[in-house]
Amino acid sequence: MADTSAPIQFALISHSDSGKTALSRTLAGLDDGAAPGRALVLWEPSGFDDTARLQKRLAGAGSPVGWFLREVVDRYRERPLWESQQAMRAAREATDLSLYLIDAADDPQTAAYLTAEIKILTWLGKPAIVLLNRCSAAPSVTEADAQLARWTVHLQAYPIVRHVLALDTFARCWLHERLFHDTVTPLLGTAKQATYARLLEASQTMYFKRYAEAMQLTANQLVAAVQDNERIIPEESTLFKSALQAVGLMDADPPRHDRAMNMLAERLNLSIVRTTVQLLLLYKHDRNAVSNINARVRECFTLHAPVVDGQAGLLGGLICGAVAEALAANRLPLHAGLVDELTPHSANWGFKAYQDRSEPVMEYSDDFLRTLLVAGLLRYLAVSHYGCGYFNEEEIPERWQEEVEAAIALHDSDVCAMWRALRQEPNRDKARLRAAETVNDVALNMLHALYPDSALPG
Repeated sequence: MADTSAPIQFALISHSDSGKTALSRTLAGLDDGAAPGRALVLWEPSGFDDTARLQKRLAGAGSPVGWFLREVVDRYRERPLWESQQAMRAAREATDLSLYLIDAADDPQTAAYLTAEIKILTWLGKPAIVLLNRCSAAPSVTEADAQLARWTVHLQAYPIVRHVLALDTFARCWLHERLFHDTVTPLLGTAKQATYARLLEASQTMYFKRYAEAMQLTANQLVAAVQDNERIIPEESTLFKSALQAVGLMDADPPRHDRAMNMLAERLNLSIVRTTVQLLLLYKHDRNAVSNINARVRECFTLHAPVVDGQAGLLGGLICGAVAEALAANRLPLHAGLVDELTPHSANWGFKAYQDRSEPVMEYSDDFLRTLLVAGLLRYLAVSHYGCGYFNEEEIPERWQEEVEAAIALHDSDVCAMWRALRQEPNRDKARLRAAETVNDVALNMLHALYPDSALPG
């Protein structure tokens, strides 16, 4: 009878650093929330810096000469090569599947390492899935598809290779891991398929729970911004000053409004930083990456507002939690007020003053809050992809903001109603739940557009 408690074992084979660390982290995450005990074991045999000699040694392992070379020559004179052979022999006995990682940019026709490494995979004798990493480095989606097609066609000549997948499609985001897992499952034995299904169910539950918590954190930040306001401190007025203002010889004092806007902006910046840290911790990243995350969001973010470029930089920096970077880019002293340099037109786009009972107050405009929602969902995407695959090295894809804004447009009436409801809701907990519902609806549309073949929460 098959032992259903036996762990699933993968051999991770890579000619170079082609994403093996990211893949290891992805696979290791399957054990989160699973039953006690090792349900998944990863083998990472070394020696692929000298694949030609390793392949020759493995090919001759069954002969007396091969045994002599391995146990006498290599064991005492070529210790790393001997250890590589031992690791491969152990992997051959224990593993269920080989995962072979390749840099997508390499040309399969000229990759000198490929022939020897495919022979090693054949010697292992386990079904192999070839994973192409860094497809996102391609200049276009068309070229990325062409890379995948080139490798798929070339590797059809090798029966040991059962599938070719793009590594970026699952190592960069939890939503696309399912594509990989659905490819793996049929290649496992019946008993281990059941074990793998339990692992996937537990991991998906964990992923969905983490997603819900991320949406709540994003909603909480929005609620804080919507319900925040700052009193506009009345200036002591004299009859003479009032007369000058009445005839247009003296403007109404703008510093009162500037002070209120600066106080709001300072609290918003702190709130964004706090939310980013919470998201990073939720996804088990270093909290010190907060500046990196917000800087990347700012780099990819385009402010769609009727303001001039310089003003767009200031407002964009505020919205993305990268105020210091925006101020520095505009050659303003970092100790300057956050919005002191805004023109009245730009200030009116982002802020609005109104009479609250008996005193004037300043709050954020609906247009500003809508843009804050765009940045919040971009931040979620940045954090949930951070540290995986190609995202470690490159900017945020431009397509992200387009899909976020398209998703918000689909829920335009709900978003507008949300601002009104949140301003009128005195109970902060109810407001947060109300906001989380709308944010979640928008996010699901966004994720479906970005990852159409993935299983989504709800």
